[in-house]
Amino acid sequence: MPLDEAALITALETDTAYDADVVAGNNGALVALLNAEDGALPKRWKAIPVDDFRDAIAPEYAGLTAAKRQQIDNYTQNGGSVAVHKPAIRAWLQANFTGPVLIALRDLAQIEGTPAHAFIGLDDTKISLADVRRLVRGIAKSAVHPANKAIAEARREARRREGDVLRQQVQNSWDGNVRAEFKGAWDAFFPNTAAGNMEKLRREERREKLERYRELRRVTPMATP
Repeated sequence: MPLDEAALITALETDTAYDADVVAGNNGALVALLNAEDGALPKRWKAIPVDDFRDAIAPEYAGLTAAKRQQIDNYTQNGGSVAVHKPAIRAWLQANFTGPVLIALRDLAQIEGTPAHAFIGLDDTKISLADVRRLVRGIAKSAVHPANKAIAEARREARRREGDVLRQQVQNSWDGNVRAEFKGAWDAFFPNTAAGNMEKLRREERREKLERYRELRRVTPMATP
């Protein structure tokens, strides 16, 4: 069977084991939880490579009838793997092989149970990140639900604007303080501020008065007694 999406959505919505990650939109964590091996769950079968299958049945293959060998060929004709995860094929193998061969096949094909096995088909062993990402978007409480994403984006934009305003206020305050400090330092070291200019004017006036006095001394004879 294909992935049972309805059942998986129900589990993600209602099972407290998944709640925190669903709400937060932690899809990777959800995939890890769903595919985590759990010894308390029933084991599951998977397909096995053809070469491994032939090695496992080799001790008893020679004793099979021609019809049974033909059946083996049918199972292996695809060349890639043997679908021992399918109940009908396992039933045939159990009817035609003994304990040692069946144990070898079990060791190759049996895997630990996971929560995912309740929702996926026989041909699958895990739930993919793509499936979880797609399904979680439809869960209302998830952070990645479109409505919640829009709200979260609006909140981020509001915080960004508040941050811009705060940064501008800090910048303005800093600029004002720097200008005040810089002006004080400039006035102290350079005579081109308003106060410095006034002092320069006073010096110029004193110099001009002195020059006029000296000029008058040169053109006006001193009285002799």
